[in-house]
Amino acid sequence: MKTTTLGIGPTAGDGNCDGLMDISDMLVLRQSYGMSSDQPDYDQDADFNGDTIVDIVDFLTLKNTFGRSAISTPTGVCVNH
Repeated sequence: MKTTTLGIGPTAGDGNCDGLMDISDMLVLRQSYGMSSDQPDYDQDADFNGDTIVDIVDFLTLKNTFGRSAISTPTGVCVNH
């Protein structure tokens, strides 16, 4: 199993920082979907690729990691969770 670690959230696809990529992360993503960093509802923990926009790229990141768990120590820090 491959785990992608970014400098934004702990592990790509893990929006709530619990080490699992699951429906809880989809809820975090949904709340910020379509938002950019200059908007009040933007959650950088849902911005898995760190481009300051929560969009289809972040959704696809979660889709591709859904059902997995982090197997390595994360390098990023969760900000909101």
